[in-house]
Amino acid sequence: SCHKSFPQFHLLPASEYHYLNRGNSVVIEGVDDKQSFEALQQAFSKLGIESERKDCFQVLAAILNLGNITFVSQGPKDPSKISNPAQLEIVASLL
Repeated sequence: SCHKSFPQFHLLPASEYHYLNRGNSVVIEGVDDKQSFEALQQAFSKLGIESERKDCFQVLAAILNLGNITFVSQGPKDPSKISNPAQLEIVASLL
């Protein structure tokens, strides 16, 4: 699994991300995610932007984790509060 290959990005299985699990399945019939990822890696190489690859993945990981931050209401006159501050810390560490 890709999420185990890049521990520095705090990745989870795709089904664990709010932004990715809005449909019935994170799997798209006829799409080979591994092959697509390898093609993306080759594209970085062909474009000569291999040094930016880590930065791109890190920003994408931050966006995915940002979508998992949840808020709870403190009441009608009080501001909302982040209910999972550890998730915010992950996002901050990636940015």
